[in-house]
Amino acid sequence: MPEAARSLTEECDYLRGCVNDLVSILGLRPMWAGADQSRIADILADALAQTVRPQFVLVRLFDAYDGPDIEAFRATASDISTLRDSVASSANSWFKHEVRLGSHALTSVIDGNELSIVALDLGIRGEFGFVFVGSDHPEFPSSAERLLVNVAASQALIAVQQHWLLQEQKDVAVRLDALVAMRSQELEDATEALRRSEALMALAEKANLTGSFRWHPASDTLEWSAQSRRLFGFELDRQVTSEDFFSRVDPADRDQLRSAGDRALLEPIDLDLTFTAMPPGHGPRVLHLVAFPGTHVTERGAYIGTMQDITERVRAEAANRQAEIRMRELRDELSHANRLATLGQFSASISHDVSQPLSSVSANAMAGLNWLNAPTPNLDSARRAMERIVGGVKRAADILDRVKSFSRRNAPCVLVDLNDLVRDTVALVDADARRRRVVVSMASIDELPPIEADRVQIQQVLMNLIVNALDAFDEGWLGPRTVTVSSWCRDGEVGVDVLDTGPGLSEAALPRLFEAFNTTKPSGLGMGLSICRDILADHQGRIWAGANQPNGAIFSFGVPVANPVAGSN
Repeated sequence: MPEAARSLTEECDYLRGCVNDLVSILGLRPMWAGADQSRIADILADALAQTVRPQFVLVRLFDAYDGPDIEAFRATASDISTLRDSVASSANSWFKHEVRLGSHALTSVIDGNELSIVALDLGIRGEFGFVFVGSDHPEFPSSAERLLVNVAASQALIAVQQHWLLQEQKDVAVRLDALVAMRSQELEDATEALRRSEALMALAEKANLTGSFRWHPASDTLEWSAQSRRLFGFELDRQVTSEDFFSRVDPADRDQLRSAGDRALLEPIDLDLTFTAMPPGHGPRVLHLVAFPGTHVTERGAYIGTMQDITERVRAEAANRQAEIRMRELRDELSHANRLATLGQFSASISHDVSQPLSSVSANAMAGLNWLNAPTPNLDSARRAMERIVGGVKRAADILDRVKSFSRRNAPCVLVDLNDLVRDTVALVDADARRRRVVVSMASIDELPPIEADRVQIQQVLMNLIVNALDAFDEGWLGPRTVTVSSWCRDGEVGVDVLDTGPGLSEAALPRLFEAFNTTKPSGLGMGLSICRDILADHQGRIWAGANQPNGAIFSFGVPVANPVAGSN
């Protein structure tokens, strides 16, 4: 016999012997039947260790629910723990970084030895796990050895897939068992309530606001629990049809229910609907329906779901909305009171500002009368006195207009020039700032885009920030006493920074700075910054604070630039 033929015959005999060994070890499929993943991993590792006789075998199986991985490791080395760590590291690197499809033959240096390795995914992309087999034999892996690894891994993969499927079926069964147990408990509770008294039964019916049902779209049949029938006012022994169901649904909701039913006929979908039922002899009931396609073999093609009476919840939500409206009104009242209180702080300064032009008016009026009563009336001097009177009255009117504008109640949103608002607000606080020996300056940019806002509310925010900056300087402060109000525009926002050179903010104060009733002032209520935050939130804006350098604090707020289309209306 030629040498090549003899070699081929020997390889075939070797392969046949290996396959026979593998079949005898695996015992075909009965050996895997019912085995959990730990047992499957052990069987596969033992089978490969005994048939291929490598240096090591690593089998890793993934958990169906992302639990801990299952591993089986077999090796001929004496120090198995050290080798196992090295093999696991090499396997992890291969599994994470290799572009894989099927089995791979590769080499890897493990514990200083270069080993030939057969790496095989379990599943198309390794979704069930992988097998890692290594040997230092120079011809490893031969075609026969690779076939043995593939055959054994295929048997294990079938077993793992069956285990996953069985686990999923068990989970479905558990859910269905829980549903049955819940319904059984409902029946027991109802029976016990009937035995006790009719009154207790009525209370139980009111307390149990959820009914269950099963719908078969193909045959359009409905199976309802007793509570579901009660929700619609059907007799407990009546067979309910789809037409019966729709006859007691508010006509305004029938189209959405029929449309959902039509889609459920075409493909399995989750149903989540809210509608109004009109049971006879009872007021409308708002029901929340949730249903899912059955996953168990006995439920395929059917939908299992519940209907819950949420009438009281809907009413409560409506009441909550009304309460929110009332809270907003109360907050507006508080905001208005805050503005009036702020003006109260400036009453002396405002009085001083108004008295100056009025004193000027009085003096010029007396002078004008004197010029007119002279033996030879001096009309030019009297005219100049009258002009000075007009100027003084205008200055007093401007001060009163600013006070009136700031003190009025909230107004509709209009286009607002933030630079104008800064100038008006700084003018309003200027006299008080001078009394406190604080220099207030402006640093506004030109051509600031307008914002769409309630002018009064945004001015209140700006006023609160400037007043807080002024309050930062007590009489004993020896450093610079300046407040700078600057406007800016960036990233679709227009805003203002208020910088002071006072003692600044502590790190502990920053987290709760904008909370209600949080204050560092001896006589403060702690509502100013909280009101500012709420006002800016209503304008889709924001407010924040930080440290000024080298000392002091910076309070900033920003509001979106007005929509040109909205602003033109």
